[in-house]
Amino acid sequence: MSYKKVIRESTKYNKEVPKLKTKFLEYYSQLPIQKLAAEAIGKDQDTITNWKKKDKNFSDRIGIAKSEWALKNANQVKNSQWLLERILSEHFVEKKEQDDFETREEIDRVILRIRKILPASGE
Repeated sequence: MSYKKVIRESTKYNKEVPKLKTKFLEYYSQLPIQKLAAEAIGKDQDTITNWKKKDKNFSDRIGIAKSEWALKNANQVKNSQWLLERILSEHFVEKKEQDDFETREEIDRVILRIRKILPASGE
């Protein structure tokens, strides 16, 4: 591919990006699921993630769209906690790291008890 063609393709892509971001936000404001909104515009989630990192305004608009969607739809769900946990999980779901650590400690305690009860192999 020639240098001029690369420049033309890059320029064409750069002109399309604002339109794609707008289409993404239109979809996302109706259903805030990044994967589906990305697919709707023919892009993958990595592209959207890169756009969010490079364009604070775009990232902020996604956050606003998600918040507005949650506010608009929370009263329509019989169990609003379910909605919040599913759609806004980063804010409402308990982190599992502490649970995993406690589970590992419990497993270690059980193993120690079993070793005390069972004779060592070869005895």
